[in-house]
Amino acid sequence: MTNYMKKFFNFCFGENFEAKLEENDKKEFLEELKTIFKEEEKEEFKKTKQFILDLLGSNPDIMTFADIEKEKVGSYQNITKFMEDTTRLLFYVEMVYSFFDLKFTDLPVFIQEKIKLYNTLITLKACGQIKVIKTLNEQQNVNKVYINYNNNLILKLQGIINSLKPLLDKTLQNKYVETAIKNSLNEVLVDQSNLVLYKSELQFAKKLLETLKLKVSGSLNDKIQCNYIATFLRSQYLHLQEVRDFVTKIDASICSENSMGFLPNIMSIVSASVPLINRTPSTDESLYFAQGGTEILTLLLGKLLI
Repeated sequence: MTNYMKKFFNFCFGENFEAKLEENDKKEFLEELKTIFKEEEKEEFKKTKQFILDLLGSNPDIMTFADIEKEKVGSYQNITKFMEDTTRLLFYVEMVYSFFDLKFTDLPVFIQEKIKLYNTLITLKACGQIKVIKTLNEQQNVNKVYINYNNNLILKLQGIINSLKPLLDKTLQNKYVETAIKNSLNEVLVDQSNLVLYKSELQFAKKLLETLKLKVSGSLNDKIQCNYIATFLRSQYLHLQEVRDFVTKIDASICSENSMGFLPNIMSIVSASVPLINRTPSTDESLYFAQGGTEILTLLLGKLLI
């Protein structure tokens, strides 16, 4: 494995960026990858998966999954450890995909199973977060600007759920999961006249899309680079149809069995979907209109910390 890492660093930082791989390097790497996980780790995985099955069978409130990776009580700790370990694993897997010209189906079966379980938990976490956001939106006197911002977060999470659906753990597919996904995908509307954005931001987003059109169907490296841009765009601009179309194409090109099989940095993306709710609606409203309807997100965040 050390030799492979040396070659990888040469690939990343070498002057010509050409990977110097021997004919059998890919095959040998995959064989060695199978030996990384010991039997006790595989047994721990089975226990974690069984706990999740039992949890789903108990029909919990979907909001239970909103912060499922942070639970420290009882068997929930197994999920926390699994999510942390798999997040790190995917960071390394993403690095070697391009280097060895790999795809999801090339990976050892155990790693494929871990990724599919991870995708399922991320999906349930997104469903839980959507319900949290909708619950906050329904509170009394929530400013329309905040509701619009929060609905944009819902659009982001809905896109992630749709993208991950083909690569969920089929052994965990039951009525609870199906209902959670169905309820989370109910349509939400974003009023574009009440956005926490400058008009110049929207113009920037549209121009950025124009420069990336050719890369969507390019190499895996191109797709990964586009995914970084998609991560930025999906955080703020999913109310734009052209942004939704672009992000959907990128997700489809990456999150398939013929590609990576997961969305890079997805835990951070979902965890960062934090809704806004105003404490003093009248003050917020006067600030909004004083700035001509272009209230800045950083100001909103600053007000929440007061």
